[in-house]
Amino acid sequence: MSFDKAFFISKIKIITFSLVLAFVFSAQSSVADAKTSKAPGGYIFPGEIYSTIGTGTEYSFRGISRTDKKPTLNASLDWEINDNFYAGLWVSNADFGDQDDASTEVDYYGGYKFSVGEKTNFDVGIKAYTFPSTDTRLEYRFFDYYVGASHDFNYFITSLKFFYSSSYQFDSGDGFYTDFNVEMPVYRDLYFKGHYGYLTVADETRYAYGDYGDWEVGFGYRDLYGFDLDVTYLDTDLPEEGCYELC
Repeated sequence: MSFDKAFFISKIKIITFSLVLAFVFSAQSSVADAKTSKAPGGYIFPGEIYSTIGTGTEYSFRGISRTDKKPTLNASLDWEINDNFYAGLWVSNADFGDQDDASTEVDYYGGYKFSVGEKTNFDVGIKAYTFPSTDTRLEYRFFDYYVGASHDFNYFITSLKFFYSSSYQFDSGDGFYTDFNVEMPVYRDLYFKGHYGYLTVADETRYAYGDYGDWEVGFGYRDLYGFDLDVTYLDTDLPEEGCYELC
């Protein structure tokens, strides 16, 4: 079998590396704990507030780069009550590689999650993807509604989530995204992770991509000196000539 050096170099570029540091802002871990800890002013602040700071070699959204294949720096702020209701925001640098003024992405989300038994979890919510520095006429921003479930099979964990947008990005009409993930422990805090997703949009011309699937495989490590680490390889089944070098 011959070795195609050019093919190998082009593919190795889509290996992504990321680090995430998580820390808790609130000293209260639950509403019950809040009974003994009051915020300034004397009132009790319910729930827990926490944040993450992350960096990586690239920010890829559903298999397509949103940083023009450049490194990413991102952060999140989350609020959770009783392990059920949650809301938050996530911020990252952005670059669609099309010479516009997109430089920042800010996502807002909220939802409700609950468990059935000890190993099955459900999640339903809404998420808004916004780009504050971009002209709204470019139709970058959109909303997703989602519902999903996960189950722990002891030796591995699977999750399946469905996303729907009534007006997907670039005003491309109805958009449906199916997100399947699997996670399997390898050794202590080291685990294998895999992902497959499939996106369909009503107006492929406005979106610039036809229906496609994206996939990802890699390894993660939790709490490595306070950091979570991911090393993953990702790709799509879109034809190379139609990718505009972003997928």
